[in-house]
Amino acid sequence: LGKVATGLTYAWSRIEDQLLNIPLPGFVGFSSQWQNAGTLESSTVEAYIETSLVDRPDLGWATRVNFDHTTQEITELGRAPYQTGFFYVRAGEVLGTFYGTRWAAGCGDLAADAQAGCDQFQVNDDGFLVWVGSGNSYQDGVSKDLWGTTGDVNGVGYNWGRPIKTITEDDGDFNRLGSTTPDFNLSWSNTVRWNNLSFYALLDGEFGADIYNQTRQWAYRDNRSGDMDQGSKAEGQQKSLNYYQDLYNVNQSSNWFVEDGTFIKLREAAITYRFNTDTVEQLFGGVIGGLSLNLVGRNLLTFTDYQGYDPETGSGASGSGGGSEAIGRVDNFGYPNFRTFSASLEIVF
Repeated sequence: LGKVATGLTYAWSRIEDQLLNIPLPGFVGFSSQWQNAGTLESSTVEAYIETSLVDRPDLGWATRVNFDHTTQEITELGRAPYQTGFFYVRAGEVLGTFYGTRWAAGCGDLAADAQAGCDQFQVNDDGFLVWVGSGNSYQDGVSKDLWGTTGDVNGVGYNWGRPIKTITEDDGDFNRLGSTTPDFNLSWSNTVRWNNLSFYALLDGEFGADIYNQTRQWAYRDNRSGDMDQGSKAEGQQKSLNYYQDLYNVNQSSNWFVEDGTFIKLREAAITYRFNTDTVEQLFGGVIGGLSLNLVGRNLLTFTDYQGYDPETGSGASGSGGGSEAIGRVDNFGYPNFRTFSASLEIVF
């Protein structure tokens, strides 16, 4: 009792000549070729602490906390950089970083010619900078019948009240949207024993990873998203369907569908009852030396602000370009993790 065990592990690895599906020039006759290319360096820190808070013959309580953090970076490629799904493969890229369209949130995101007329723009209730024209508010769309109208600001045309793509120096669709790699993972397990009865519970959490909610995006395409229901919105905050079709972005990635995937789960809970050894031997004439009954539940509760069914989601190379579900954290109608319950009877002869 009172003793504490701790551990700290640091691991570093360098993987050379990874097997990558490299795009080829059009004149070759094939779109891509599997090649050995690229170097990936990874580092991981893991730590744990555990102790027994109570340790008596009739009562016990042991607890353990685990922490881990991993980063991975493409340090060499040896080929021209290329895009695969939501990701870019290039030297210096941190694995898990994904890109796409970012909607303007301030005048600095506008084209240079339009920035001089910034007084004609406002930030709406969704956090987007929209063109409203002189003397108008973004809340005037219905009352002044402004939805569907267009205007010109120093030679740049805009649709009234609708989102505007951020203008970047290189490419309007080349904006960092987030990272699918969590900042850290944390788990906490507890085992409580009272006479012959024991309880076990494991809380498991992932913190800081971003998820691309493509399931929500596709609902915009078909005008079936709850976001598009204007009946419950306050006066002045109603939007046109074209507003949401802009955000749909023809199924290209955009920051509107990037969500924080932080979660905490009651990963597992179990109850075990071990029958008294003397009683078991008397009942079965010494043939059985031990008997216990176990009830186990997994994925029982999830605490998260993520809008999808389950923040533990992802797609492989075909769905995201990430190469694996761990990296390609794209939600595209995948099944959530099942909640399961099981019972078992353990017999020791």
